[in-house]
Amino acid sequence: MNKLFKINKISEPKGDLITPLTIDNYLDSIKENRDRVRLHSTQLSSICSLLLSAIFIVIFFLIKENYCGVLIRIIYVTMFSSVFFLIITLLFTILSTSLVKPTAISNVGEKLNLQIKIYNSEYKKMKIGQLTLIISIGLFSSGLLLFLILVSM
Repeated sequence: MNKLFKINKISEPKGDLITPLTIDNYLDSIKENRDRVRLHSTQLSSICSLLLSAIFIVIFFLIKENYCGVLIRIIYVTMFSSVFFLIITLLFTILSTSLVKPTAISNVGEKLNLQIKIYNSEYKKMKIGQLTLIISIGLFSSGLLLFLILVSM
């Protein structure tokens, strides 16, 4: 549990600060973290939608203008690579918020372990989604920079 909850030490605890946490406190904390993962996943999905629209606008403009050359091919590669990573981001954000199979639980300890396991799984998928979104934003930015160079020639 030390990996899940990082707690800063308080010097000279007084009153309720020295009361140990109950299982319900742990479960509430895990629930709040899972809610944050879901909220963050919806934000990632919204960003992906906006970026996909922007990328396709640039691609359709390039197709319409019928540019030729090596630079245009590089722009297409970066833009379509960005689309690829955005789709991976969307897949992982959907997976991070998907429902898990119901499991029979016989005691509070099993419930706590199951909730921690579910949270860790959701968190890992969301982190992969974040990473692929960062890669996609980098590719999209470089594609826009190359697009700017192409248009300014």
